[in-house]
Amino acid sequence: MHDREVLQTAQRELSDLADKLKAKTSRISKREKALTLKERDVEARERALSDLKGRLSTRDRELSDREKELDGRRELLDKRDREMAGRGQKLKSAEGRMKEDVERLVGEKMKRREEDLQKEMEALNKRCEETMSNLGRDNKRLQTSLKELVAINRQLREQVYETDV
Repeated sequence: MHDREVLQTAQRELSDLADKLKAKTSRISKREKALTLKERDVEARERALSDLKGRLSTRDRELSDREKELDGRRELLDKRDREMAGRGQKLKSAEGRMKEDVERLVGEKMKRREEDLQKEMEALNKRCEETMSNLGRDNKRLQTSLKELVAINRQLREQVYETDV
């Protein structure tokens, strides 16, 4: 019986060992499943990360292209600004010259107008002097004629008085 007991003990131990082995195998299997799930999750994340890196790289290229385009536009705008500033300076310079020309022309015109007015005044003064001179002569003639008329009138009165008396 002793062999049987040993055998049963061995079988029980084997059965216990088999149960422990199954439990460990089950735990290992669960761990492997968990690891494979984690590996799959890691792989999925790596794929997603790779996809995001690809998109990021595409966006980066697009941004780089846009940056180059904007740099070109900025250069054009800077060039236009410089041209506009140059035009503004030219316009200010031209405006200054025009203002000087206008002031000069107005001054010349005013001077000519003053000269013309001076000539007109001199001519008018000359005509007035001539008219006054003529009026003076006419006045003297009229005074002389008046004196003659007064003298003639006296003579006529005397004659009338003499004829009446």
